[in-house]
Amino acid sequence: MSVRTTQRRSHTRVAPTGAAGTLHGPAVTAKAHLLAPACVPTSVSVSAEEMHTLHAHNAPPMTLLLADTALYLGPLVTAFGETPHKNAKGKMRHQLVGRGWNRPMTDVQKWVKIGGKNGMAPVDVAVLLGGAYYMEAKEQTNQLFPAHKVGFVFDGDNLEPDTTPFSVLIADLIDAGHVVVAVKEDTEVSQGFYDGWIGLARRKPNFLFVSAPGIKKEKVTEAADGFVYYGTTYSGTKDYRFRPDGTSTQGYSEVEALRAHNNGGHSTHHLRFLRDGSMGNPLVVAAKASSMGTFP
Repeated sequence: MSVRTTQRRSHTRVAPTGAAGTLHGPAVTAKAHLLAPACVPTSVSVSAEEMHTLHAHNAPPMTLLLADTALYLGPLVTAFGETPHKNAKGKMRHQLVGRGWNRPMTDVQKWVKIGGKNGMAPVDVAVLLGGAYYMEAKEQTNQLFPAHKVGFVFDGDNLEPDTTPFSVLIADLIDAGHVVVAVKEDTEVSQGFYDGWIGLARRKPNFLFVSAPGIKKEKVTEAADGFVYYGTTYSGTKDYRFRPDGTSTQGYSEVEALRAHNNGGHSTHHLRFLRDGSMGNPLVVAAKASSMGTFP
């Protein structure tokens, strides 16, 4: 099933399933949706023995980081309460209620982070999702570590097919049966995040996971074996849109950080350009030297 087409149709608010007077649960008071759930997990159930096993089996740095820091690491579909509440700033949020650690995720041998630009102009999104750029992004993502079971992480961005093309790439990876983890920094998520991903999470509960609260995005990038940045090129201008004609855009601090690491000899990075060599291709692919011998 094509996520590019189905997600555009399903990008609408999802009604809570716990409707009053149904089999999903009893009727609730009129303003119950304004109250935050009382139960918030305080620790993830990763025992010292399990952590020792992960180290003994040379688990990748990302697995160790997630296991060591997350309050919850498991399916997104059971991570957050279905009924939203209003926080102190008046924003509707879904509170973390899930507990535990998902052991099958330890099968992942290499982790690749997916990043990109959001809030892009519709015309640029259409170009990125319409052909060669999108296929190249998928190809490079799948070929990064061809001999390993690869998992993917991202910063918990909303699924926004009309303005955020890299979120569509993430959705397609999930739909194709790849393990993907949304790393959140808080114990609650926005209505937009929940509504955008919950449909896919219910269809693919064994592939879309969440780590919450997670770690700062820079730490996640550093721990990943590879990095795919899709949605803009790089320069110092203040135009944040991808430009298919090759003119400069901005908004990829993570790529710049990776290049700084490269100067210190920590990583090797491979930047993909247009065939004529100009800086117009919205795809940046990077891999740690310690994670692979040769780049595809």
